[in-house]
Amino acid sequence: MRLVKIAFFASTLLFLGALFFHKISEFDQDLGRHLLMGKMIWQQGEVPKANLLSYTYPNFEFVNSHWLSEAIFYQVVNFFNSVQSLLYLKTIILVASFGLTVYTAYRFSRSLAATAFSLAIFVPILLERTEIRPEIFSYLFVAIFLYVLLLDKKRLFWLLPIIEVVWVNAHIYFIVGPILLAIFSWNRKDRWPMALLVWLTTLLNPNGLAGATYPLHVFDNYGYTIVENQNIFFLREMVFNPNIFYFGVAFILFAVSFIMTDWKKVTVITLGLASLAFLPVMAIRSFPFFFLLELPVVAYNLAHLNPRARNFLDRQLGNLRPVVPQLIVALVIFVNLIRCLRLVSNDYYLTIDSTKRFGAEVQESGKGALDFIQQNGLHGPIFNNFDIGSYIAYRLYPQEKVFVDGRPEAYPAAFFQNLYIPMQQSAENFEKVDAVYKFKVIIFAHTDATPWGQQFLSFIIKDPKYQLVYLDDYALVFVNRDAFPQAAKNFAVTPQALISNDQADYSGRNFLSLAQVASTFGWNDGAIKFLQRAYALNPGSPQVLQAIGMAYSQNQTMVILGQKYLADYHDKTRLILF
Repeated sequence: MRLVKIAFFASTLLFLGALFFHKISEFDQDLGRHLLMGKMIWQQGEVPKANLLSYTYPNFEFVNSHWLSEAIFYQVVNFFNSVQSLLYLKTIILVASFGLTVYTAYRFSRSLAATAFSLAIFVPILLERTEIRPEIFSYLFVAIFLYVLLLDKKRLFWLLPIIEVVWVNAHIYFIVGPILLAIFSWNRKDRWPMALLVWLTTLLNPNGLAGATYPLHVFDNYGYTIVENQNIFFLREMVFNPNIFYFGVAFILFAVSFIMTDWKKVTVITLGLASLAFLPVMAIRSFPFFFLLELPVVAYNLAHLNPRARNFLDRQLGNLRPVVPQLIVALVIFVNLIRCLRLVSNDYYLTIDSTKRFGAEVQESGKGALDFIQQNGLHGPIFNNFDIGSYIAYRLYPQEKVFVDGRPEAYPAAFFQNLYIPMQQSAENFEKVDAVYKFKVIIFAHTDATPWGQQFLSFIIKDPKYQLVYLDDYALVFVNRDAFPQAAKNFAVTPQALISNDQADYSGRNFLSLAQVASTFGWNDGAIKFLQRAYALNPGSPQVLQAIGMAYSQNQTMVILGQKYLADYHDKTRLILF
């Protein structure tokens, strides 16, 4: 049995390592800004409390709840002189976090089979959040808190307030620490002093009480909706995301485990942890917390089945009942290894047409656009969209400031609702804002799927004041013709030139992105050609099948073919999701 345990945990750690060790693509999101802010914190010796990066609201004050993570990220990169060092840091932290949680679930449930079965169902939801983000420290701290509290490690209780001091400065989910103490102290008066101490340590941050209560007020000034904060019901209707299905399966097991368990053994602790299951339902960014908080609960429930459930299983399994636990563990070990091989070979990523790849490659999707800006001496005022603002700041600050970056909390809510969004909804609104700021360059991540982002692209391409001078699969650049007449002439992008360019290293996802922007521009022939290239490279991709099917369905001569592609898309998603 000892060898079986070793094999189970070894295969689990191998799988987790393969899952989290993949190409760094976080520059598309916030990583560049995190590194820039970390640098500023170390150089200035204090945590900036104002926006600073934007010329629209440079003095707007906000709470930076993850400044310590940014300082750590910057120092790691600076010490090793390598962005890849963050990938190793992230992988170590996440493997430790989720590996420790699996061990805690095993010790808490006292059943390796129940833990293994729960793991096999739960682990796919970790695919949703595998990037380098400040929240990786929250995962680690939740895992440690649960290890200490669930297993009643009294000798380690002193660690909790120390961890909380770090946590309150590292990530906004620090509030989970005091909540866990409240759950575990509910009927234990001997733990109340420790719970109170952990609550008090949340005040030890640069913003004092405002920082300690920030999780309660973070959405008070949040004028822009981002995908990671959306609920699963909204996203399931909007985007193809198999991870939502995986979460649904895990949630069903979570619910069924309470039906099957012996309620005489259900405790305040398990019910308290179960009450936190609403977090991932309300925000997709909390999927990993469902694993952390509920895996031990489900393993415990399955290890303590009620008599009716036990009798049912005994009747169904018959003489196999004594060996079933060993078979479950052996099967999960095998599944862990197969999953590991699929990730290392990139077979899984290719199947779902993901841009992730196993290994230490660094991807900066906005690099081409920003290289073009710098090489040709283009300068602001810059208008940019939300998605690329953080990367622009990373590359150009302090020489240039951005119009907006990826921090909704760092701008007044009215800025987004009354200025940023309306100016992209019509040419007239944009002209009014342009008259105030006098934009010379537009840098836009055209993968922006918001309605206003697509509306902006549809009219700016027709604006005689601006010339498209750069376009790749992620970003584009327009210049003001009067400000940069030579660049407008020398680098003008036309549909014919774009289609004829050699994109030998592009994947199906890259061509799909080009097809989308070409369609938005009204370059329909180019859109069809890019869709055809995408399909040739990845004919099994649900995203490609949906896009090419919809495009063909709108063409009278290709309706039947379009319907075939859409049927293939629905079959593919049913296979994955249902």
